[in-house]
Amino acid sequence: MTITFNEGKVGNIMEKLRGEVDAGLVEFLKDLHFDDEDKSQLFWGIRGGYVNIYHMGASIAKIKPNCKFKFAAKYHVETKSGYLEWCAEEWMKEYKTLMGNVRRFQEKYKKYEKIAQQKLILANNNNSKSSWYCFDMEYKFARESENEPDYGRFDIFAVNREPYGKKHKILLIELKYGRSAYKDSLKPEARMKVFDTNNPAFNAGSGIVGHVCNYIRYVGCKTRLERLKQETVNILSVQKALGINVPDIEAAKDNIDDEPIFSIITVGCDGSKKSSIDSCCKSMENYLFEGKNSAEINLKKTLRVHGIGCIEKEDRGFQILIKDTAPKKTLPVITLFSEKTLDNLDISEIFDDNPKSTQYDKVGLS
Repeated sequence: MTITFNEGKVGNIMEKLRGEVDAGLVEFLKDLHFDDEDKSQLFWGIRGGYVNIYHMGASIAKIKPNCKFKFAAKYHVETKSGYLEWCAEEWMKEYKTLMGNVRRFQEKYKKYEKIAQQKLILANNNNSKSSWYCFDMEYKFARESENEPDYGRFDIFAVNREPYGKKHKILLIELKYGRSAYKDSLKPEARMKVFDTNNPAFNAGSGIVGHVCNYIRYVGCKTRLERLKQETVNILSVQKALGINVPDIEAAKDNIDDEPIFSIITVGCDGSKKSSIDSCCKSMENYLFEGKNSAEINLKKTLRVHGIGCIEKEDRGFQILIKDTAPKKTLPVITLFSEKTLDNLDISEIFDDNPKSTQYDKVGLS
């Protein structure tokens, strides 16, 4: 199969682009008042037609234009299933309790990656000297139709506060807490469907191989990148209207570069024998390359089976060389590793790929 890197416009999609939120809903949300300490622990996810409020990586409210607050019932009573929907007055009276319940739930069920995800976002955004601003979490790519593939979710999206040259860069981050999260849920036979455009509902999985494959499939079409650029502008505009301190980017997608940056960040490499940075690097390589200890589903084999291209190491991680493109298309993936765990996760610059990084213990692979 050949991945075609073609031109395109935003075009029509099945659902609203992220950031296309009713003005009345934005005005309603501006009037909500939280204690400063609570507000500092919340993240506002701007979606297509609604807004999510996140705490510790969990959505504690999905707010649509009807101004009702929908959330998982387990955050109210742990044994409950399904969802609850409250009016604004009721939710605002109980939000502190919900935050406490979410905290206990996330810790009890060891949702370390989700907790780390929001912790990194907030630490970065509270650092005015950070080069980056995290504008979205749990990002799901908009699809043009039911026939377009599902590209999965990505953990964190950021944009640099100051432009690279004349344009701003979008940063896609896939976060892993320790090396156990590298494993894909795919069975070996399912690997044959990863790039199968005749099976649009197929998702490549949440491990290293799946995320890189989803990234390759997505950036293979400029139309999708145009959507992403427009969504970035939309989201920043709504967040600014809500009083959130966002980068001063002129409201035009043409001010955003066509080439995003993709990084896989691993935290929680706590120094123990099974979770050291060296063991995390070796484990990641086993999912990327072919060799004696390689996983059955590894990226190099997957790319070869589908005739997509090949993978090779580079100083800051690895890169994908896409076959049959002129000029030659190369997709770099930057890998960052940190020994820090939830107890001391004070990384305040979410992306630092300098070999002498002050934020991460290792840049690149072994």
